[in-house]
Amino acid sequence: MSTNPDMPEQNTVDKLIIIDRLCDRFEDEWRSGVCPSIEQFLQSAGFDVATAPANLFRELARVKSAYDAPQPLTCEPIPHSDLASGLVTQPEPPGAPAADRSGYFSRPLIPVVPGYELLDEVGRGGMGIVYRARDVHLHRDVAVKLLQEKYHATSLAAHRFLDEARITGQLQHPGIPPVHEIGSLLDGRHFLVMKLIKGRTLAAALTDVSVSRGSLIAAFELVCHAVAYAHDRGVIHRDLKPANVMIGDFGEVQVMDWGLAKFLRKIGVESEEGKAPETFHDPRAGFEEDLRTQTGSFLGTPAYMPPEQASGALDQVDERSDVFGLGAILCAVLTGRPPYRGANAEATRQLAALADLVDTFATLDACGAEPELMVLCKRCLSPERDDRPRDAGVVAKVVAELRSEAEQRARQAELDRMKVDGERATAKARAEEEAKTRRATEEKLVEQRKRWRSQRALAGVVMALVLSLGAGAWWRDRQETARRGAQTRNEDLMTALLERGEAALRAGDAPTAGVLLEQAEKRTEEDFPEALKERLTQCREDLDLLHEIDRLEDVFWTTTPGPFRFTNSDIRPSVFTRHGMVIGRTPTADVARRVNASLIREHLLALFDRQLVMSSQFAFPSEFTSELKALLHAADPDEFRDTIRTAIAEKAETRVLEMLKLPAAVAQPSRFTVALGEFVSIPPDQRARLLTASLIQQAGNYRVLMGLAHLHSFFPTEASGKQNRVSPPVLEWIVAPPITDGDQTATFNKALNEREKWVRAALAVRSWSAAPFNDLGVILSLKGEWCAAIAYLREGLRLQPESALIHINLASALAQTDDLAGAVSHNKEAIRLNPKSAGAHFNLGQVLLKKNELPKAAAAFRQATQIEPKFYIAWHNLGVVLDRMGEKTAATIAFQEALRIEPRSGDTSSALAVSHTNRGIDLLNKGDVNGAIDAAREAIKADPKYTQAHRILSNALHAKGELDSAIAVLHKAIEIDPQDAASLTDLSNALLEKGQVDRALVVAKDAIKFDPKIAQAHGALGNALFAKDDLNGAIAAFREAIKQDPKYAVAHTNLGAALLAKDDVDGAIAALKEAIKHDPKYAVSHYNLGLALAAKDSDGAVAAFKEAIKHDPKCAPAHYSLGIMLQDKGDPNGAIAAFKEAVKINPKDANAHYNLGLVYRAQKNYPAAIVCAAAAREAEPRDADAHALLGDLLRITGDIAGARTTLTEAVKLDPQRFGPLLAELPLHDVAPPPHEKK
Repeated sequence: MSTNPDMPEQNTVDKLIIIDRLCDRFEDEWRSGVCPSIEQFLQSAGFDVATAPANLFRELARVKSAYDAPQPLTCEPIPHSDLASGLVTQPEPPGAPAADRSGYFSRPLIPVVPGYELLDEVGRGGMGIVYRARDVHLHRDVAVKLLQEKYHATSLAAHRFLDEARITGQLQHPGIPPVHEIGSLLDGRHFLVMKLIKGRTLAAALTDVSVSRGSLIAAFELVCHAVAYAHDRGVIHRDLKPANVMIGDFGEVQVMDWGLAKFLRKIGVESEEGKAPETFHDPRAGFEEDLRTQTGSFLGTPAYMPPEQASGALDQVDERSDVFGLGAILCAVLTGRPPYRGANAEATRQLAALADLVDTFATLDACGAEPELMVLCKRCLSPERDDRPRDAGVVAKVVAELRSEAEQRARQAELDRMKVDGERATAKARAEEEAKTRRATEEKLVEQRKRWRSQRALAGVVMALVLSLGAGAWWRDRQETARRGAQTRNEDLMTALLERGEAALRAGDAPTAGVLLEQAEKRTEEDFPEALKERLTQCREDLDLLHEIDRLEDVFWTTTPGPFRFTNSDIRPSVFTRHGMVIGRTPTADVARRVNASLIREHLLALFDRQLVMSSQFAFPSEFTSELKALLHAADPDEFRDTIRTAIAEKAETRVLEMLKLPAAVAQPSRFTVALGEFVSIPPDQRARLLTASLIQQAGNYRVLMGLAHLHSFFPTEASGKQNRVSPPVLEWIVAPPITDGDQTATFNKALNEREKWVRAALAVRSWSAAPFNDLGVILSLKGEWCAAIAYLREGLRLQPESALIHINLASALAQTDDLAGAVSHNKEAIRLNPKSAGAHFNLGQVLLKKNELPKAAAAFRQATQIEPKFYIAWHNLGVVLDRMGEKTAATIAFQEALRIEPRSGDTSSALAVSHTNRGIDLLNKGDVNGAIDAAREAIKADPKYTQAHRILSNALHAKGELDSAIAVLHKAIEIDPQDAASLTDLSNALLEKGQVDRALVVAKDAIKFDPKIAQAHGALGNALFAKDDLNGAIAAFREAIKQDPKYAVAHTNLGAALLAKDDVDGAIAALKEAIKHDPKYAVSHYNLGLALAAKDSDGAVAAFKEAIKHDPKCAPAHYSLGIMLQDKGDPNGAIAAFKEAVKINPKDANAHYNLGLVYRAQKNYPAAIVCAAAAREAEPRDADAHALLGDLLRITGDIAGARTTLTEAVKLDPQRFGPLLAELPLHDVAPPPHEKK
């Protein structure tokens, strides 16, 4: 291929313009997701790689290096798709001097990988580096992929790096690259050894005009088969695109880069030749993978992304999402472009989230491909998942059928062609005969043509002499014209960039505006028109202000479940000082002129209106409020708005409400209605009406969407306009203020779901703002979806790292996942950012309390109360900590202060009842049953409808042995709230203990009906079914309990007991070991494990019984079972000690007395044996074995009369077994054997 003829040889303006345009085109392709290499791009542009200009190489390398960086759409770097897992051999670009390329193509020293000789680097992405290597043992070429040095071995990037190998290692298919080895370097970095594929990506093949569409469709069919194989095994790829498809030199096709793959399920697939099924395991199963897959919300490449993935709805991503990716690849094959092409990655993602495919479908219709292929492509690209083929197997089948039909048509076409060729051959013979006749005539004209050519040559010489005289002037004129043309084109380009940047500023799109203005600045020159320079300066100033407005909006919209909000210092930013817009110092008229001349006028007015509303509700200086009102009047004179602003400034709430009844209220600009949406004196339904009217006028307005979201409060008290007094969620031994009203609970859940809906809509509109990420994190935290919450909060923190509130919220979520170190770190960072944040100190105290660092926790709670003296839960928790530290007097003072601040909460429950109940829980945990009973009764006295207090009283009475009283209290709690699933569950267990099995069963089912997700209710149902010998039903109930709470040790224990009763010993052992994993101190689990092991592992059984006794020394069954095992193992002394301990704990344990008697009998200690047998008979008078043992012992010791009497009782109870023994007795008493002594 020769050098592009349009490129001048010298570095003229024309040449630089061409380079600039080429770079823009290269950048556009990277943005759209095509991601070509530099060599591929140069070839597609008509250049010979060997002779392309060095400065063009340099500029293209800068573009590529910028886009090789980790993508901004994810919290953690995701490997870039340019390299298709880095297995394509790509040579260094030749032809450019080494000096020109230094810094762009140079690489660090090649590391040492055991067993492999690394030859050269063939590519790198955002996470990994790939080398061509030599296997020193097998003497073959391989690809070695290393994790980059910046990622440590335990990072999320390292997990993703290894997951790719673990997943592809289980997918044995010729279309999926095999992994030969996984290992680690000396520095801990991971490496993968994979097959080296010599070829190119499908993305590169799409740029090669010599490749036929038929061969590309054939490659696409093989891609479908590989993905279908993965789907059949429950694996989805989630990043299908041409750059992740390799086409080898011999036509083989492989689907690469499985780093984002996900297991939808664990599945066993039948293997070949009747072998056992293959079991596929998910390397990301469990908490860590949940965090990794939820991180950042947006995974994959926007240009090829299905709408559910682009909008962050990762729970909806399934095989049909991959089908969309296949459709996107087919679209690129048919049209040469991906489905979505935006100005940048975020714009492309938004197009994908909206499923905006109008232009793509129009391009498909005009591409000239077979109609069947276009129909298939559109089906795969359907915005609705249900309209797409169900998986890749369906797509592969359709493509195969289309290919077969195409081959049939091709064969028929070949037959038709052969027929036409025969007819053409006949016509050709006839034409040759006619040509011979014409040839003779033409020879006569040859001499005459020679004379004509000589005359034309002479005329040409004369003309050349004349033209040479003006050549120099013409060349100079051409150069000047080129220079002026280049300058004009540059000015035109600059104007276009500014126009787009100004439009982005007006729309409030700061990221897009920043990119456009940066490109414009690169094109400025010394002799540039002043008008353009002034426009650029104005845009830069407005962009600076817009960034600050965005930051302030993040402050406004960033919330927490507690009462902590921003202060006036947050909304008086110093950045306005740089632009002469300081309210109270800069003359109002000057600020108003600056606002009205600004491209971001609407955004500035929105900020100022919102500041005015905030100033009326928080402690802002009155002078500040007056200045704001005057500024808004000067910059936005409107009679209706000015009247409302004046009323707000004067806190005349009634006047505001009267004005909002006028028709003009719903015709206001969105910036004004959003500010009114924050004025809590306006009823929520009226604020919703104003915001909805604005949304109808301006769909997709971020501020309106967030305003609608914030109408739906985190807590019911906020929705009614009352100040929220609820703190962040407290730890498990402290009861949060209860919501006793069932309707109120339903209202809260509904509000939470509504808020989530609006926040997700806002996030789809503006993904560069931290506030919606924070809001979603808080919402998911309140729903208990901690891993997803953490992912959203981390992304919010990445966007706004200086937000103390997001640090607080993230710390709360981390504490719930037991990442206490992370929780402490983020709370301390929040305190550093805002030392006056009572919430940060309170949350820090919570975590330190959970870590049992009591003095530090007390200090944190004290600091919270000093900052916010009315923070009653901080006082309460301080009391709990001081009580645990033994400082009873100080604890009492703290509790009293909490009760003084909040003696009763109007809409939810009594703070007094909460404090007494919490104290009751604390006393019960410490074993002070009477103290717990007194505290619970005080709580009920304070709030008779507080069901949690009734439950604590019932638990305390139960612990005291007053089961009937405990049941009566639970009946009272259920009378207060018939749908209280927790009280119903406790009642079911109590009734079962009383022997009322049928009633317990009904109550457990009621508990499940009212709250299907409460694990303890399913456990209570299992207990009742077990008691009725319905083992299958009990097992199902226990498994449902475990499903709702996988860490519920009691359910695992009871499941083990039920399985053991069904003789499923192995299943029982597995369930009991799982129980012990979750609660190693639960003695019942160890006891049941001992029973399960008894028949197959006596040593293990002994160890299990001893472990049970260790954790509960008063567990009589464990002592008894240990005695049985020691008796069988030939350790009579150990057995005697165990049985003695069992009867000491439970003197009425007939079995323990009986077996202790057997051991004494075996030792011929007859007197002790007689005592034990008598005790067994007394404990269980109808135990025939006890009577028989005692009778036999009396016989041995010579008391024949006593033996006859006792054996007669045994015969009455079991005549078949003990009749013969009675018949063998002598008629008269005999003396005891001489060797036996008392």
